[in-house]
Amino acid sequence: MENQVQEILTLFPGAKLYSEGGFNFIFIPEIELPTGCIPDKVEALLCYQKRDGYESRLFFSRMIAGGPRRNWNAHNVRILGKNWFAISWRTNPGLTILQMLFTHINAFQK
Repeated sequence: MENQVQEILTLFPGAKLYSEGGFNFIFIPEIELPTGCIPDKVEALLCYQKRDGYESRLFFSRMIAGGPRRNWNAHNVRILGKNWFAISWRTNPGLTILQMLFTHINAFQK
C-alpha cells in the first residue's frame, strides 16, 4: 500500500498524505478533469479506504459542471478544515490507489 501511495505522490506534484478521523487521504492540489468539465482543474482529496458505504471516495474542492449529470450526494463535507464535495460513484474492490483515482475521474467523461 505504501508503494501505491508513493506512486500518487510522485505523479501529482504537491500531493500530500493526511489522516483524519481514522481515514487516510491523499490531497492532490491540482487534478485535470475530462474535456468539457467546468472547471477543468480542481483540488481533490482521495480517501482510498472504505468510507460511507463506498470502496473509496474522491472529494472535490467544488462541484463540477459540464460533464454528465452526477448525483452529488456529499455536500460541504468538512475534512482537514475545508469543505469538500463528492458524487455517488463506486469503484470495484481490489483496485490500486491509482486505478481508484482514475475510476473516479472517469465518472466525468462524456
